[in-house]
Amino acid sequence: MTDTHSKLPPSSAARRMACPGSRAMEERHGRNDESEASVEGTLAHACAADALADKDYGDQYTQEMIEGAKYYRSTVERFVSLGELHVEERVNIDNVHPDMWGTPDAYGIAYTADEAHLHVFDYKFGFTPVDAFENWQLLAYACGILKNRHEVRKLYLHIVQPRDYVSPSRHKVWVLTEGEFYEYRQRLIESEAWSMSPHAPLVISEQCKYCKARSACPALRQAAFGATEIAYRDIPQGIEPKFVGNELKLLQDAQELLGYRITALETEVQHLLQAGVNVDHYELKPVDGRMAWNIPASDVIELGLLDGVNLAKEPDVITPAQAIKAGVKQETVLKYTDRKQSLKLSRSDVKNARAVFSKLKQTK
Repeated sequence: MTDTHSKLPPSSAARRMACPGSRAMEERHGRNDESEASVEGTLAHACAADALADKDYGDQYTQEMIEGAKYYRSTVERFVSLGELHVEERVNIDNVHPDMWGTPDAYGIAYTADEAHLHVFDYKFGFTPVDAFENWQLLAYACGILKNRHEVRKLYLHIVQPRDYVSPSRHKVWVLTEGEFYEYRQRLIESEAWSMSPHAPLVISEQCKYCKARSACPALRQAAFGATEIAYRDIPQGIEPKFVGNELKLLQDAQELLGYRITALETEVQHLLQAGVNVDHYELKPVDGRMAWNIPASDVIELGLLDGVNLAKEPDVITPAQAIKAGVKQETVLKYTDRKQSLKLSRSDVKNARAVFSKLKQTK
């Protein structure tokens, strides 16, 4: 076990459960690039930790992060006293595997009249719904926490996700008895041992979209080629109704596999282009991001008052786009805002292809 990176991080336990060979693939070929979403998530987690520690919110946090952190704190307080809470503390999970450790967002033990309950919390700031049921990341944390806590009889594994607008609740919880926990722990022990084996297989699943090495994965590449062949099959005329559903399902599954492979290759091509390597058919084009104020909030508020518009929004100000919609002149807003540019992958041969098709039409 190293001090900087766990070979078996709990955050990717579900991926190793689905694809034991993914650990070795990520170790050899994985990229650790920080996307805009991951940077935002890191900042949102810091804001959530500040909320639990009763710290003042800094200027680096957005209003949405602060509101999410408040919701997170109120949810945690319903189950565990903040004074009994462990926040962002490293947990060794060597009772699952010697190379496994991690840092849960928060955990604590609550005592009733006759038994103790463990509560483990994972804060998610993304939009994609994350379920608490059979959440292997939370289960791994619980394994490490309970190594020397034999008084616990029931486990509550929580996902708090303030921007989950799809699920019935933004707070999801998986409850396990002591006996159920030991059964799941044994499955996790077997999974992690298998993932460390040199013979661990690569298995295609929905976890592929999260794998950092999917651009180099031979199993995904082969599956994508197979999916392409399916897509190019001739569709028979007068297909029997009983086969229509099977054909559609097959194509939708193929579409999903191709999606995993396409996003992996897009990332790889973008890295090559950024490194100055020419890639056939592709180029990077600059695109404008969202407008952002380049003056202090107090000056923004005064700017709005000139047009009779209140731009204040506790504890900050509204966005430039909202200011224009509210009635501030666009040319005024543009004077006091910046747009961050980013690079977007673009097909460089699209125009050429259109020209070819245009000529073909003219010759007919």
